[in-house]
Amino acid sequence: MRIDAQGYPTKTQSHRGKSPMLQVLSDSDGVKHNVWSQQQSASCGVAAIWMASCLARRQTMLETEWGRALRLYNNVVSPHAPDYSYSPSAPVSFAPALHEGNQKTVGNTFSAYGLHMHQVVQGLANDGVRSTYVTPPLRGLTIDSSRLQEGRPAICMLGWYRFRWAIDPEDRWDRVGGHFVVAARLASNGLVVYLDSAPGVLKENAPQATYGTTGQFEQFAYLTA
Repeated sequence: MRIDAQGYPTKTQSHRGKSPMLQVLSDSDGVKHNVWSQQQSASCGVAAIWMASCLARRQTMLETEWGRALRLYNNVVSPHAPDYSYSPSAPVSFAPALHEGNQKTVGNTFSAYGLHMHQVVQGLANDGVRSTYVTPPLRGLTIDSSRLQEGRPAICMLGWYRFRWAIDPEDRWDRVGGHFVVAARLASNGLVVYLDSAPGVLKENAPQATYGTTGQFEQFAYLTA
């Protein structure tokens, strides 16, 4: 499989017969990966948990994002005040402009706020996938690619940053959003294979602190089943 200048594979293959949010994409070594396209604006953590669980457990779990998101919210995000106002069998499309940036409801969480790394790690643990090491949060971290082995992916939290002038160098970056991606493996070309749920792509990057044009890695959770 050839890789273009942006690190994307030149060919993709739809996973026909399954949900349209799931594709099977091949990396530069021809290794196939399940890539989930998130359905809500802030559900990247849900998608990342599913993709990492499939890699660590070496099996494909057939479920919907909606059902997993509700279970994650009620069991992990807000176990003492679960939100049962939605039906698992009736997915809802949330409009971010109509929700608050907090985790007080399912809609707020997955449309305008998202998840924290510790919640993602707990969601993985509920799937039987444990973290072998979670890095302390720090902007500009670089992934330890030597930890990426078969059945041992990593969840990667990154921030989207905007540069602004300031006298203090530490004040020159404004965090304008966050995102979760999955580091699936280290390819034979030395690049890290990332599975990205927005918009549902496979990307190969050098092990570095940046992701795309404005992303900077902040935290990694290395996993095993």
